[in-house]
Amino acid sequence: QAKCWLEELDPELLMPVIRLHNQDFFVFEPALLLSSQACIPFCWFMRGGKMYTKAWSLQPVTHE
Repeated sequence: QAKCWLEELDPELLMPVIRLHNQDFFVFEPALLLSSQACIPFCWFMRGGKMYTKAWSLQPVTHE
């Protein structure tokens, strides 16, 4: 059942926001990780009492 929630449901129907250290993080909005890597979370989930996200990595693009 958990696999269905994590992989098959529309992310917009799941948890749209989490609060971490008094800061809100929303799905489909860019976030900056502690490693300085940027990502766009599209799904939040809990495992073993910890919060995790499925996210798309953002890569810088340069034009010459």
